[in-house]
Amino acid sequence: MSTILVDRLMASGGLTELNDHALIALSQQPNDKATRHLLNIFEDLYASLKPFFRLYSKRSHLINNHDVTFDSIDPVAQITAKTIDSVVHALQQVSESDGIYDTPESSHLVDLILVFSLLAILLHTGQHLLDNTLPLSDDIDYFDRVLNSPVYTTIYMTQTLPETTVHLTVYLFNCIAQKHDHPETSAAPEWLPQSLHFLYFQYMKWLYPIPRVIADNVSQFIHSPSTYFISTQRRSGLLARSVIASSIGLPYFYSVSQLKVKRKNLSALRDQNVQRIGYLIDELLPELSTDSLENPDYSSLSKLGLLYSPEFPSGAGAPIAGSSRLAVQALHDIAVKQLPAFTTNLNGQIRANRQPSLLTKYWIVGLLGVAYVPGIITDIVTNRTEIYQWIQTNLVDTVVRFWQNWVLQPLQNVLKTIRHDDDSRIAVMSKQSLNSDLESLERMVVEYCVDNYSYLNTDGVDADALIEQIRQQVKAGDIEMVMKIYEDNLKAPVRSLVSGSMIRNLLIQIQKTKVDGDVALSGIDKILQSQELVFGLVAASPACFVVWYLIITANSYFHNGYVVRFSREHKRNLVRSMTTLERLVDIQVHEATTKEEDKLSQNGLMYLELINLRRHGIAILPAYLRSDWIRDLNDVMGSRNGGFRLATIQRIWNGYGVYFTN
Repeated sequence: MSTILVDRLMASGGLTELNDHALIALSQQPNDKATRHLLNIFEDLYASLKPFFRLYSKRSHLINNHDVTFDSIDPVAQITAKTIDSVVHALQQVSESDGIYDTPESSHLVDLILVFSLLAILLHTGQHLLDNTLPLSDDIDYFDRVLNSPVYTTIYMTQTLPETTVHLTVYLFNCIAQKHDHPETSAAPEWLPQSLHFLYFQYMKWLYPIPRVIADNVSQFIHSPSTYFISTQRRSGLLARSVIASSIGLPYFYSVSQLKVKRKNLSALRDQNVQRIGYLIDELLPELSTDSLENPDYSSLSKLGLLYSPEFPSGAGAPIAGSSRLAVQALHDIAVKQLPAFTTNLNGQIRANRQPSLLTKYWIVGLLGVAYVPGIITDIVTNRTEIYQWIQTNLVDTVVRFWQNWVLQPLQNVLKTIRHDDDSRIAVMSKQSLNSDLESLERMVVEYCVDNYSYLNTDGVDADALIEQIRQQVKAGDIEMVMKIYEDNLKAPVRSLVSGSMIRNLLIQIQKTKVDGDVALSGIDKILQSQELVFGLVAASPACFVVWYLIITANSYFHNGYVVRFSREHKRNLVRSMTTLERLVDIQVHEATTKEEDKLSQNGLMYLELINLRRHGIAILPAYLRSDWIRDLNDVMGSRNGGFRLATIQRIWNGYGVYFTN
């Protein structure tokens, strides 16, 4: 986030010139003692800033070479509390030194120390402001979500109930203590033994006033419940119902009041920090240039004092006279007093009004976990074999068999059908079943006819031709000769049954019925074989549909679920930040304001949106576009021309808009 400070300095080019001046000063060999002493002080100060300048040079080199790894380098992160301690030590040494303002060389070194100290303080302050301002929006969004949902508000009330109870108890305790600082003025009853006077005084001090103190002070503790009681009375109608509803709803109302107060405080703090960020980047960072060495007027120190002032931005910084000695002392006071006080105050406000910590949010879950998780873990360890077998049987084996029997096997059958493998033919009867039954029927009919038609055994008759004719009739389904004999047998059924002729005839008809069934099945079999591929695909389609549905579901999850949810969040934030940035630039171009507070707020918001764009854009843009992305954002940040800024924003929409929506 703090890389925007470096890029702002990089756009002005003043930081490189300052570094060159520092290297030139370090290469000199002064003759007088005072100058050598100042040079040693500056060497120590520059050594503490050297990691920053090294990473700054590396980042500049990578940007010039369009290397996408440049954004992982944050030089401002090297400005730590230890660096500020080095600055304070250097300023203290300079302020305690005598005779260091007599020569131009020593005065130049003092100005160098001032500029580099100011650089470290500004970068440290900017980093602290950015790191603590951007998360405020998340906290405000959290409070908005909770306030807009009664369910979330109830959950918040439950989460903060222990903390609220502790605060209420401490508050009531303090009220009781204030009302009874001298409980011994109340005389003990005469009938009370002397040995119990101490207990009596303690009772009168802590227990007796509790009901009255609660009645007098609870309303103050919940910030003004009058509105709540009035609205409750209007809804309930009766006084008794009003009292009951008020008592039950008291924790809920207190939570709502607490949420509103915290959100209001965070919103005001964010607005003030935004103004400070705009003031620091636009008014203070441009002061870090070689001009401040050639013509020092130390006005930046007065501006820096205003930055830390509680009355910012309406206040005014303390004027600094045109003296290096006074400037050193003023910057030392800022680093020792104002900067720590500002940091402590900012951290305190955030700590008092931020959203609940993870411990506060999940203490109920933690208690349930402590109560039940050990037992659950014990049961799992004890029954691990049964659990493993259940998983193996009901999950693993089911999935494997489904895949093998309902996906692979039907698909293999379809492939065999396409290849026309004989073992893949779909059939309802065996291939030789009809032939064997038909041949058996032919033999039965021929033998029956030979036994019952005597002319087939007469000499001079071509018996073979007649038998072949009978066979052809049987193949065609004609057993008329058998049926004629059956008709004759019906005329004398008893004699035909005794002789066995009718029984043979009936068995032949049964065989004929069986053959007719085989012929029908053969026709069905031919139909199945002609549509074998269709039936194979139908058999495989349910499993294929299930697999296709699972693939579509998984694909939808990967595109819309938690896997890329953060990518979609990045895109939404990009579109929102781009729209806000364009709106701010439009306001600056077409609705120029004369109020300094509005200008600072607009500039600060613009820089915050640029930080958001930088962060979210790097997350979704291809690697080869990231350097161009940072370049275009730096164009927006570095220019003061509103028309150029709008044109650059339009170029960003045209060049990268496809990545924001897809």
